[in-house]
Parts: sequence; structure tokens; C-alpha cells
Amino acid sequence: MSPAATFVLVHGAWHGPWAWDGVVPHLHAAGARTITPELGAGGLHDDVGAVLDALPDGEKAVLVGHSYAGLVVREAADARPGAVGHVILLDGWAGPDGASLLA
Repeated sequence: MSPAATFVLVHGAWHGPWAWDGVVPHLHAAGARTITPELGAGGLHDDVGAVLDALPDGEKAVLVGHSYAGLVVREAADARPGAVGHVILLDGWAGPDGASLLA
């Protein structure tokens, strides 16, 4: 992986970007960039939109989703595959295609 990789670190439910405070310094020390978007209470569609808005232009980011955000980053990667180089799930759930947390 390139030392200039950008990691989009997406927190799980009932967390915030602060959940990544112990990880971000290590990634920066390795030369990586980090983006930690804030997910709101608007639901899956809005959360996917927040991740899509956070993706950097002109490069393939590494999406990391914790817990509920596993589904969020999977949906974001499906929506914009050209902007995503890798998807990492950390204790995450992505579900099968068409999955919903409500169904």
C-alpha cells in the first residue's frame, strides 16, 4: 500500500469520529492521510451520502467501517467503485446484496 494512502475511517452506531482517536496518529506516523466523517441520525441513505462526500477526488481511498458502518462503507463502495481501492470491516457487518438492517 502506498505511504500516501488515504483512509476514510467510518465510526459505528452511537459513536463519533472520536472513536478513531487511537488509530489516527499511527496512520499519520506511517505517512497516511485520514478522513473521519461524522454519521448523523438520518439513516443509512444519509450515512452513505456522508461517506461519499468524504471521499477524496482523484484517488482510491481505503474505506474502513466499524460495526454498523460495515454496511455503510459497502454501500458507498458499491455506489462509487472507482473511488475505493479497498474496504476493511472492523467488527463490521456488510450483509448480502440488498440487505437492510430493517428487513
